[in-house]
Amino acid sequence: MDHGLVRGLRAAGFDVVTVAEVARRSLSDDEQLLYAASVERVLYTCNIRDFPRLHASWIGGGQHHAGIIVLADQATGVGVQIRALLHLAAARDATTMRDQIAFLSNWVGA
Repeated sequence: MDHGLVRGLRAAGFDVVTVAEVARRSLSDDEQLLYAASVERVLYTCNIRDFPRLHASWIGGGQHHAGIIVLADQATGVGVQIRALLHLAAARDATTMRDQIAFLSNWVGA
């Protein structure tokens, strides 16, 4: 994750941890989601290929998670990401994010 993004999100009041900070860098996508679910954290990812499928598999299998936010376009600037995340956070709290997947592109310019 971009260090500028992490700093910007923290400055905006988001409680952010990265996989590197919690020593989970080399784990599988399923293990990342399992960890995020266990500590009740929304997972933010650029992995558009795997996480929508993983979300569907979890929900279909009766597993729960705190939410997934997917950034589809990795060229999206840090400022745009932060503004979109602020819009998303203003519209959805932890309860409404539970077991949901949100695509950040839907919140750009919202």
